[in-house]
Amino acid sequence: MEAQKTNETERLFYLNIAFSEKGISEFSGKRCVVFIPRAEVVRIESRRGSRAERPLVQSIAGVILGGVGVYGVFMALRVGLALLRWEAGFIVFGGIGIWLLIESLKQGHFLLVTCSKEKRKLIFDGKVEESALKDFLTKAAGLGYDCR
Repeated sequence: MEAQKTNETERLFYLNIAFSEKGISEFSGKRCVVFIPRAEVVRIESRRGSRAERPLVQSIAGVILGGVGVYGVFMALRVGLALLRWEAGFIVFGGIGIWLLIESLKQGHFLLVTCSKEKRKLIFDGKVEESALKDFLTKAAGLGYDCR
């Protein structure tokens, strides 16, 4: 964990999550993939669970697309190569469905950010140490965030 001073503001980093006076960011490499402005943040909670933003919706989509893939395999076995383009498309969708289902079942640490209109998950990328996370949230509370 490190704190960086920039021209405008102080930033607190832990793994790929950053707090600043402007808001909270989640990074993938050096690219910001999620930014939540400070004005929208109501509360921040440290949690462990499904890393998916909407696990139920993602699981249902995964099961449906996985079923399409299974149907494509049965079509390929029954009809043969006569309609290969349909079977191949169905099998590709099935692969995407299985990937969605696996991703919805992955467990990990995240920050549940309650905003004025919705709840968002900021996912930690890497191994989270409880003591370092607690220290990070304590410092974030010093910036005026309601961290629990």
